[in-house]
Amino acid sequence: MKYLIAIYLFTTIFLLPAQKQDAAAMGSNLASDDFQLPFNSFKIIGFGALHGAANTETTELYLLKKLIQKNQLDVYFPETDVATAYYFQTFLRTGDTVLLKELVSAYGTRIPQESSIEMFQKWKQLRLLLHGKPMLVLGVDKIINYKYSLKLLHELYNSKSSWAVLDSLNFLANDKNTSWRAFHSSDQLIRLVNTYNKNKSQYQTSIRDTFLFQHIINNIQYTFNADKREQRMYNNYLVLQKQYNLSQTKQYFRMGVFHIMKSRINNSASFFCKLLENGIYKKEDIVSIQGYLNKSRVLWDIKYKSYFNPNSYEGYKTKGRFGYSDHIFEHFKGIRKLKRLKMSDYTFYNLKSDTINSKYNRIGNLNLIKIKSLFHRVYWKPVKGKSTLDYIDYAILISNSKANTPIEELK
Repeated sequence: MKYLIAIYLFTTIFLLPAQKQDAAAMGSNLASDDFQLPFNSFKIIGFGALHGAANTETTELYLLKKLIQKNQLDVYFPETDVATAYYFQTFLRTGDTVLLKELVSAYGTRIPQESSIEMFQKWKQLRLLLHGKPMLVLGVDKIINYKYSLKLLHELYNSKSSWAVLDSLNFLANDKNTSWRAFHSSDQLIRLVNTYNKNKSQYQTSIRDTFLFQHIINNIQYTFNADKREQRMYNNYLVLQKQYNLSQTKQYFRMGVFHIMKSRINNSASFFCKLLENGIYKKEDIVSIQGYLNKSRVLWDIKYKSYFNPNSYEGYKTKGRFGYSDHIFEHFKGIRKLKRLKMSDYTFYNLKSDTINSKYNRIGNLNLIKIKSLFHRVYWKPVKGKSTLDYIDYAILISNSKANTPIEELK
Protein backbone atom coordinates (compact mmCIF):
# COMPACT_ATOMS: atom_id res chain seq x y z
CA MET A 1 0.00 0.00 0.00
CA LYS A 2 2.85 2.37 0.85
CA TYR A 3 4.36 1.76 -2.59
CA LEU A 4 1.06 2.59 -4.31
CA ILE A 5 0.76 5.82 -2.33
CA ALA A 6 4.34 6.75 -3.22
CA ILE A 7 3.73 6.10 -6.92
CA TYR A 8 0.53 8.16 -6.79
CA LEU A 9 2.24 11.08 -5.10
CA PHE A 10 5.20 10.98 -7.52
CA THR A 11 2.85 10.96 -10.51
CA THR A 12 0.65 13.74 -9.10
CA ILE A 13 3.48 16.00 -7.95
CA PHE A 14 6.04 15.53 -10.71
CA LEU A 15 4.75 13.82 -13.87
CA LEU A 16 1.28 15.32 -14.39
CA PRO A 17 2.37 18.96 -13.89
CA ALA A 18 5.24 18.39 -16.32
CA GLN A 19 2.87 16.93 -18.89
CA LYS A 20 0.45 19.84 -18.45
CA GLN A 21 3.33 22.29 -18.88
CA ASP A 22 4.39 20.53 -22.08
CA ALA A 23 0.81 20.52 -23.33
CA ALA A 24 0.36 24.24 -22.65
CA ALA A 25 3.61 25.13 -24.39
CA MET A 26 3.45 22.63 -27.21
CA GLY A 27 -0.15 21.79 -28.09
CA SER A 28 -2.97 23.99 -29.43
CA ASN A 29 -6.42 23.29 -30.82
CA LEU A 30 -6.07 24.02 -34.53
CA ALA A 31 -9.87 24.09 -34.87
CA SER A 32 -10.26 26.92 -32.37
CA ASP A 33 -11.09 30.39 -33.69
CA ASP A 34 -8.44 31.71 -31.30
CA PHE A 35 -5.65 29.58 -32.75
CA GLN A 36 -2.81 31.52 -34.37
CA LEU A 37 0.00 30.03 -36.45
CA PRO A 38 3.28 30.41 -34.50
CA PHE A 39 5.22 31.78 -37.47
CA ASN A 40 5.06 34.74 -39.84
CA SER A 41 8.38 34.87 -41.64
CA PHE A 42 8.54 32.21 -44.37
CA LYS A 43 8.65 31.75 -48.12
CA ILE A 44 7.37 28.18 -48.36
CA ILE A 45 4.99 26.14 -46.20
CA GLY A 46 4.59 22.42 -46.77
CA PHE A 47 1.76 20.39 -45.25
CA GLY A 48 1.92 16.62 -45.60
CA ALA A 49 0.12 13.62 -44.18
CA LEU A 50 -0.37 9.98 -45.05
CA HIS A 51 -3.09 9.75 -47.69
CA GLY A 52 -6.71 8.72 -47.38
CA ALA A 53 -8.19 10.22 -44.17
CA ALA A 54 -11.14 12.62 -44.36
CA ASN A 55 -9.95 14.83 -41.48
CA THR A 56 -6.72 15.58 -43.34
CA GLU A 57 -8.70 17.73 -45.78
CA THR A 58 -10.38 19.51 -42.85
CA THR A 59 -6.97 20.04 -41.23
CA GLU A 60 -5.69 21.65 -44.39
CA LEU A 61 -8.70 23.96 -44.54
CA TYR A 62 -7.96 25.16 -40.99
CA LEU A 63 -4.38 25.97 -42.04
CA LEU A 64 -5.45 27.67 -45.27
CA LYS A 65 -8.09 29.73 -43.47
CA LYS A 66 -5.47 31.18 -41.12
CA LEU A 67 -3.08 31.96 -43.98
CA ILE A 68 -5.80 33.62 -46.06
CA GLN A 69 -6.94 35.72 -43.08
CA LYS A 70 -3.37 37.03 -42.71
CA ASN A 71 -2.89 37.54 -46.48
CA GLN A 72 -0.06 35.00 -46.45
CA LEU A 73 -1.12 32.79 -49.36
CA ASP A 74 -0.01 33.82 -52.85
CA VAL A 75 0.65 30.48 -54.58
CA TYR A 76 -0.87 27.04 -53.93
CA PHE A 77 0.86 23.86 -55.13
CA PRO A 78 -1.27 20.70 -55.06
CA GLU A 79 0.57 17.41 -55.63
CA THR A 80 0.08 17.44 -59.38
CA ASP A 81 1.46 18.68 -62.70
CA VAL A 82 1.24 22.24 -63.99
CA ALA A 83 -1.65 21.68 -66.44
CA THR A 84 -3.91 19.96 -63.91
CA ALA A 85 -3.08 22.77 -61.48
CA TYR A 86 -4.08 25.29 -64.17
CA TYR A 87 -7.57 23.80 -64.32
CA PHE A 88 -7.89 23.74 -60.52
CA GLN A 89 -7.34 27.48 -60.75
CA THR A 90 -10.00 27.61 -63.46
CA PHE A 91 -12.41 26.02 -60.98
CA LEU A 92 -11.53 28.64 -58.34
CA ARG A 93 -12.35 31.34 -60.87
CA THR A 94 -15.55 29.82 -62.32
CA GLY A 95 -16.96 27.51 -59.65
CA ASP A 96 -17.56 24.83 -62.29
CA THR A 97 -18.23 21.72 -60.16
CA VAL A 98 -18.47 19.43 -63.21
CA LEU A 99 -14.88 20.39 -64.04
CA LEU A 100 -13.89 19.96 -60.37
CA LYS A 101 -15.25 16.42 -60.20
CA GLU A 102 -13.30 15.48 -63.34
CA LEU A 103 -10.14 17.07 -61.90
CA VAL A 104 -10.45 15.17 -58.62
CA SER A 105 -10.91 11.95 -60.59
CA ALA A 106 -7.81 12.64 -62.71
CA TYR A 107 -5.85 13.60 -59.57
CA GLY A 108 -6.44 10.05 -58.38
CA THR A 109 -4.14 8.68 -61.09
CA ARG A 110 -1.29 9.91 -58.89
CA ILE A 111 -2.92 9.51 -55.45
CA PRO A 112 -5.99 7.21 -55.55
CA GLN A 113 -6.81 7.80 -51.86
CA GLU A 114 -7.35 11.52 -52.51
CA SER A 115 -9.61 11.10 -55.51
CA SER A 116 -12.40 11.62 -53.03
CA ILE A 117 -15.56 13.47 -52.13
CA GLU A 118 -13.64 15.07 -49.26
CA MET A 119 -11.08 16.55 -51.64
CA PHE A 120 -13.92 17.77 -53.89
CA GLN A 121 -15.51 19.52 -50.90
CA LYS A 122 -12.11 20.93 -49.79
CA TRP A 123 -11.70 22.79 -53.09
CA LYS A 124 -15.24 24.14 -52.88
CA GLN A 125 -14.54 25.43 -49.37
CA LEU A 126 -11.21 26.91 -50.45
CA ARG A 127 -13.01 28.89 -53.14
CA LEU A 128 -15.37 30.29 -50.49
CA LEU A 129 -12.46 31.13 -48.17
CA LEU A 130 -10.67 33.05 -50.91
CA HIS A 131 -13.83 35.06 -51.64
CA GLY A 132 -12.33 36.40 -54.87
CA LYS A 133 -8.83 37.01 -53.49
CA PRO A 134 -6.15 36.29 -56.11
CA MET A 135 -4.19 33.06 -55.66
CA LEU A 136 -2.03 31.35 -58.26
CA VAL A 137 -2.26 27.55 -58.53
CA LEU A 138 0.83 25.79 -59.91
CA GLY A 139 2.14 22.24 -60.09
CA VAL A 140 5.67 20.84 -60.12
CA ASP A 141 4.95 17.11 -60.22
CA LYS A 142 5.66 14.68 -63.04
CA ILE A 143 2.82 14.13 -65.48
CA ILE A 144 1.06 10.88 -64.69
CA ASN A 145 -2.18 11.64 -66.55
CA TYR A 146 -1.94 13.37 -69.94
CA LYS A 147 -5.57 14.52 -70.07
CA TYR A 148 -5.24 18.11 -68.87
CA SER A 149 -1.84 18.65 -70.47
CA LEU A 150 -3.40 17.91 -73.86
CA LYS A 151 -6.50 20.00 -73.16
CA LEU A 152 -4.36 22.98 -72.16
CA LEU A 153 -2.07 22.68 -75.18
CA HIS A 154 -5.14 22.71 -77.41
CA GLU A 155 -6.58 25.70 -75.53
CA LEU A 156 -3.32 27.67 -75.84
CA TYR A 157 -3.11 27.06 -79.60
CA ASN A 158 -5.19 29.79 -81.23
CA SER A 159 -4.58 29.21 -84.91
CA LYS A 160 -7.50 28.88 -87.29
CA SER A 161 -5.50 26.31 -89.22
CA SER A 162 -5.73 22.74 -88.04
CA TRP A 163 -2.93 20.94 -86.24
CA ALA A 164 -4.07 17.39 -86.92
CA VAL A 165 -2.17 15.48 -84.25
CA LEU A 166 -3.08 17.98 -81.49
CA ASP A 167 -6.74 18.03 -82.59
CA SER A 168 -6.83 14.24 -82.53
CA LEU A 169 -5.25 14.02 -79.08
CA ASN A 170 -7.58 16.69 -77.69
CA PHE A 171 -10.58 14.76 -79.01
CA LEU A 172 -9.36 11.67 -77.15
CA ALA A 173 -8.64 13.71 -74.01
CA ASN A 174 -12.27 14.84 -73.96
CA ASP A 175 -13.51 11.25 -74.31
CA LYS A 176 -14.49 10.03 -70.82
CA ASN A 177 -13.64 6.47 -71.79
CA THR A 178 -9.99 7.27 -72.55
CA SER A 179 -7.35 6.24 -70.02
CA TRP A 180 -4.46 8.71 -70.02
CA ARG A 181 -1.97 7.12 -67.68
CA ALA A 182 1.40 8.58 -68.58
CA PHE A 183 3.30 5.32 -68.73
CA HIS A 184 1.21 4.41 -71.77
CA SER A 185 2.50 7.08 -74.12
CA SER A 186 1.45 6.74 -77.75
CA ASP A 187 3.04 7.34 -81.12
CA GLN A 188 0.73 10.35 -81.47
CA LEU A 189 2.19 11.97 -78.35
CA ILE A 190 5.73 11.40 -79.59
CA ARG A 191 4.79 12.87 -82.96
CA LEU A 192 3.22 15.92 -81.28
CA VAL A 193 6.40 16.65 -79.29
CA ASN A 194 8.73 16.08 -82.24
CA THR A 195 6.61 18.15 -84.64
CA TYR A 196 6.54 21.11 -82.26
CA ASN A 197 10.23 21.00 -81.37
CA LYS A 198 11.22 20.91 -85.07
CA ASN A 199 8.82 23.67 -86.15
CA LYS A 200 8.62 26.05 -83.15
CA SER A 201 8.78 29.24 -85.19
CA GLN A 202 5.85 28.06 -87.29
CA TYR A 203 3.61 27.35 -84.30
CA GLN A 204 4.64 29.99 -81.75
CA THR A 205 2.94 32.88 -83.52
CA SER A 206 -0.38 31.12 -82.86
CA ILE A 207 0.27 30.18 -79.22
CA ARG A 208 -1.24 32.36 -76.48
CA ASP A 209 1.39 31.55 -73.82
CA THR A 210 4.58 30.19 -75.36
CA PHE A 211 6.28 29.66 -71.99
CA LEU A 212 3.51 27.46 -70.62
CA PHE A 213 3.13 25.61 -73.92
CA GLN A 214 6.86 24.80 -74.07
CA HIS A 215 6.91 23.79 -70.39
CA ILE A 216 4.09 21.30 -70.93
CA ILE A 217 5.72 19.93 -74.10
CA ASN A 218 8.95 19.44 -72.15
CA ASN A 219 7.16 17.62 -69.36
CA ILE A 220 5.36 15.33 -71.80
CA GLN A 221 8.73 14.54 -73.35
CA TYR A 222 10.20 13.69 -69.93
CA THR A 223 7.58 10.94 -69.53
CA PHE A 224 9.00 9.06 -72.52
CA ASN A 225 12.09 8.08 -70.50
CA ALA A 226 12.90 7.17 -66.90
CA ASP A 227 12.73 10.36 -64.87
CA LYS A 228 13.12 10.51 -61.09
CA ARG A 229 10.15 12.17 -59.47
CA GLU A 230 11.87 14.32 -56.81
CA GLN A 231 14.38 15.61 -59.37
CA ARG A 232 11.55 16.43 -61.78
CA MET A 233 9.73 18.35 -59.03
CA TYR A 234 12.90 20.28 -58.27
CA ASN A 235 13.70 21.05 -61.93
CA ASN A 236 10.13 22.11 -62.64
CA TYR A 237 10.14 24.35 -59.60
CA LEU A 238 13.27 26.18 -60.78
CA VAL A 239 11.62 26.86 -64.15
CA LEU A 240 8.41 28.16 -62.51
CA GLN A 241 10.32 30.12 -59.88
CA LYS A 242 12.06 32.14 -62.55
CA GLN A 243 8.95 32.66 -64.67
CA TYR A 244 6.63 33.68 -61.83
CA ASN A 245 9.20 35.32 -59.50
CA LEU A 246 8.22 32.87 -56.78
CA SER A 247 10.98 33.86 -54.38
CA GLN A 248 8.99 37.05 -53.69
CA THR A 249 5.77 35.19 -52.82
CA LYS A 250 4.23 33.18 -49.98
CA GLN A 251 3.94 29.60 -51.26
CA TYR A 252 1.98 26.65 -49.87
CA PHE A 253 2.56 23.01 -50.87
CA ARG A 254 0.16 20.14 -50.11
CA MET A 255 2.14 16.94 -50.61
CA GLY A 256 2.89 13.52 -49.14
CA VAL A 257 5.05 13.25 -46.03
CA PHE A 258 8.35 12.44 -47.74
CA HIS A 259 8.32 15.33 -50.22
CA ILE A 260 8.34 18.03 -47.52
CA MET A 261 11.07 16.52 -45.32
CA LYS A 262 13.93 19.04 -45.01
CA SER A 263 16.71 16.41 -44.72
CA ARG A 264 17.45 13.08 -46.37
CA ILE A 265 15.60 9.83 -45.67
CA ASN A 266 17.29 6.54 -46.61
CA ASN A 267 19.96 8.81 -48.15
CA SER A 268 17.39 10.08 -50.66
CA ALA A 269 16.77 13.81 -51.01
CA SER A 270 13.14 14.91 -51.01
CA PHE A 271 11.90 17.88 -53.05
CA PHE A 272 12.24 20.25 -50.06
CA CYS A 273 15.64 18.78 -49.22
CA LYS A 274 16.84 19.52 -52.76
CA LEU A 275 15.72 23.15 -52.42
CA LEU A 276 17.86 23.45 -49.29
CA GLU A 277 20.89 21.41 -50.40
CA ASN A 278 21.17 23.45 -53.59
CA GLY A 279 20.92 26.78 -51.79
CA ILE A 280 17.62 27.84 -53.40
CA TYR A 281 16.25 28.67 -49.94
CA LYS A 282 17.59 28.80 -46.40
CA LYS A 283 16.32 26.41 -43.75
CA GLU A 284 14.39 29.17 -41.98
CA ASP A 285 12.61 30.08 -45.25
CA ILE A 286 10.81 26.73 -45.38
CA VAL A 287 8.21 25.59 -42.84
CA SER A 288 7.37 21.88 -42.78
CA ILE A 289 4.17 20.76 -41.05
CA GLN A 290 3.56 17.01 -40.77
CA GLY A 291 0.20 15.42 -40.04
CA TYR A 292 0.01 12.17 -38.04
CA LEU A 293 -3.09 9.98 -37.96
CA ASN A 294 -4.52 8.66 -34.68
CA LYS A 295 -7.44 6.25 -34.26
CA SER A 296 -8.48 6.91 -37.83
CA ARG A 297 -9.38 5.08 -41.00
CA VAL A 298 -8.11 5.63 -44.52
CA LEU A 299 -9.35 4.88 -48.01
CA TRP A 300 -7.23 1.86 -48.84
CA ASP A 301 -8.31 0.33 -52.13
CA ILE A 302 -10.60 1.40 -54.99
CA LYS A 303 -11.92 -1.41 -57.17
CA TYR A 304 -12.28 -1.11 -60.95
CA LYS A 305 -13.40 -3.86 -63.29
CA SER A 306 -10.66 -2.75 -65.67
CA TYR A 307 -7.60 -0.83 -64.48
CA PHE A 308 -7.53 1.12 -67.75
CA ASN A 309 -11.24 1.97 -67.88
CA PRO A 310 -11.99 4.99 -65.66
CA ASN A 311 -15.73 4.26 -65.89
CA SER A 312 -15.59 0.70 -64.50
CA TYR A 313 -15.79 1.58 -60.78
CA GLU A 314 -17.05 -1.24 -58.56
CA GLY A 315 -16.44 -0.24 -54.93
CA TYR A 316 -13.83 0.48 -52.29
CA LYS A 317 -12.22 -0.70 -49.04
CA THR A 318 -11.03 1.23 -45.99
CA LYS A 319 -8.43 0.37 -43.40
CA GLY A 320 -7.67 1.41 -39.82
CA ARG A 321 -4.43 1.90 -37.92
CA PHE A 322 -2.06 -0.77 -39.33
CA GLY A 323 -0.72 0.34 -42.69
CA TYR A 324 -0.43 4.02 -41.90
CA SER A 325 1.86 3.96 -38.87
CA ASP A 326 -0.60 4.11 -35.96
CA HIS A 327 -0.22 0.56 -34.66
CA ILE A 328 1.94 -1.32 -32.18
CA PHE A 329 3.44 -3.21 -35.14
CA GLU A 330 4.19 -0.01 -37.08
CA HIS A 331 4.36 3.51 -35.70
CA PHE A 332 6.26 6.77 -35.74
CA LYS A 333 8.86 6.87 -32.98
CA GLY A 334 7.72 9.22 -30.21
CA ILE A 335 4.11 9.47 -31.38
CA ARG A 336 2.80 8.44 -27.94
CA LYS A 337 3.80 11.79 -26.48
CA LEU A 338 1.63 13.64 -28.99
CA LYS A 339 -1.27 11.38 -28.06
CA ARG A 340 -0.79 12.09 -24.34
CA LEU A 341 -0.85 15.85 -25.01
CA LYS A 342 -3.83 15.73 -27.39
CA MET A 343 -6.23 18.66 -27.00
CA SER A 344 -8.69 17.99 -29.83
CA ASP A 345 -9.05 15.94 -33.01
CA TYR A 346 -6.88 18.62 -34.64
CA THR A 347 -4.02 19.27 -32.21
CA PHE A 348 -1.20 21.47 -33.48
CA TYR A 349 2.20 20.94 -31.81
CA ASN A 350 4.89 23.60 -31.78
CA LEU A 351 8.05 21.49 -31.75
CA LYS A 352 10.12 24.67 -31.64
CA SER A 353 8.61 26.13 -28.46
CA ASP A 354 11.17 27.24 -25.87
CA THR A 355 9.99 24.64 -23.34
CA ILE A 356 10.63 21.62 -25.54
CA ASN A 357 12.96 22.88 -28.27
CA SER A 358 15.95 21.16 -26.65
CA LYS A 359 14.22 17.77 -26.94
CA TYR A 360 13.40 17.90 -30.64
CA ASN A 361 16.60 19.76 -31.48
CA ARG A 362 18.82 17.19 -29.77
CA ILE A 363 21.21 15.38 -32.12
CA GLY A 364 20.12 11.79 -32.58
CA ASN A 365 16.57 12.40 -31.32
CA LEU A 366 14.51 11.56 -34.40
CA ASN A 367 11.08 11.27 -32.80
CA LEU A 368 8.24 11.67 -35.34
CA ILE A 369 10.64 10.89 -38.21
CA LYS A 370 11.56 7.21 -37.81
CA ILE A 371 8.88 4.62 -38.57
CA LYS A 372 9.42 1.58 -36.36
CA SER A 373 8.03 -1.95 -36.35
CA LEU A 374 7.32 -4.30 -33.43
CA PHE A 375 10.84 -5.73 -33.57
CA HIS A 376 12.42 -2.26 -33.82
CA ARG A 377 13.09 -2.50 -37.52
CA VAL A 378 13.31 1.06 -38.88
CA TYR A 379 11.66 1.62 -42.27
CA TRP A 380 12.73 5.23 -42.65
CA LYS A 381 16.38 5.80 -41.86
CA PRO A 382 17.20 9.47 -41.23
CA VAL A 383 20.72 10.83 -41.52
CA LYS A 384 22.98 10.27 -38.52
CA GLY A 385 23.78 13.45 -36.62
CA LYS A 386 20.37 15.01 -37.35
CA SER A 387 17.45 15.88 -35.09
CA THR A 388 13.68 16.06 -35.54
CA LEU A 389 13.87 19.79 -36.26
CA ASP A 390 16.25 19.14 -39.14
CA TYR A 391 13.28 17.42 -40.84
CA ILE A 392 10.08 19.14 -39.72
CA ASP A 393 9.06 22.21 -37.72
CA TYR A 394 5.53 21.47 -36.53
CA ALA A 395 3.24 18.46 -36.14
CA ILE A 396 -0.53 17.99 -36.21
CA LEU A 397 -2.22 14.97 -34.61
CA ILE A 398 -5.29 14.16 -36.71
CA SER A 399 -7.63 11.95 -34.68
CA ASN A 400 -10.87 9.99 -35.04
CA SER A 401 -11.10 10.48 -38.78
CA LYS A 402 -13.35 8.58 -41.13
CA ALA A 403 -11.84 7.31 -44.35
CA ASN A 404 -12.14 9.28 -47.57
CA THR A 405 -14.97 8.27 -49.90
CA PRO A 406 -14.16 7.79 -53.61
CA ILE A 407 -15.35 10.59 -55.90
CA GLU A 408 -17.33 7.97 -57.85
CA GLU A 409 -19.76 7.81 -54.90
CA LEU A 410 -20.71 11.47 -55.41
CA LYS A 411 -24.19 11.54 -56.89
